[in-house]
Amino acid sequence: MEAKVIAQSLANWAAISKQSDKLVEYLSQGDSFIYNLPAYAISSPQIHAYPAIHNSKLVFLLIPSQYDNELYAKQISKYVVVCPVGYPVEGGYGSDRIPAGVAKARITCWDENYTTWVPKQSASTNGIFMAFSISNEDFEVDDVIINLALKANGEEAVPFTADLVVTNKEASKVYYDDFVTAVPPYGASAASNSFYLLSL
Repeated sequence: MEAKVIAQSLANWAAISKQSDKLVEYLSQGDSFIYNLPAYAISSPQIHAYPAIHNSKLVFLLIPSQYDNELYAKQISKYVVVCPVGYPVEGGYGSDRIPAGVAKARITCWDENYTTWVPKQSASTNGIFMAFSISNEDFEVDDVIINLALKANGEEAVPFTADLVVTNKEASKVYYDDFVTAVPPYGASAASNSFYLLSL
């Protein structure tokens, strides 16, 4: 995907970021995506995942954090992987490992609550997520499934925080990881200037 198409796809998401009906419409296209960690991403401390709309479809644009900056602006498209959303084919879900029960509960929480969570979150001070920062430690195998999820935050107004659960399937074992930060809000571990694609 060329840089100007990346920028337009991100702008398409930003344009609907306060329109809860449109957000729900696009988010209903799927609750997960598959990502194959490329060799050039192995040494990067995080992977940034950006929601975007391309050809009227919700996709996530993933880029290693070490390439998500102005130094790589001219070749940024070399490092962005487009991941269309969908639903798991098998019907299941397949460090900072979390127990399977917790992972499945967060994924189910998304599936059952995103249509009511999105309007509240998009109207809040921080608004809807514009990106995620995923620790490289979450990628234990080459091919992973990444699910949208919600985790309880104890707040009354918007009781959940957006999350991603990374599912690593290895032979007969399944591991769930969750070193993920949704932005905004930005913070020390996910500074706004580290998400270069949002400035395109």
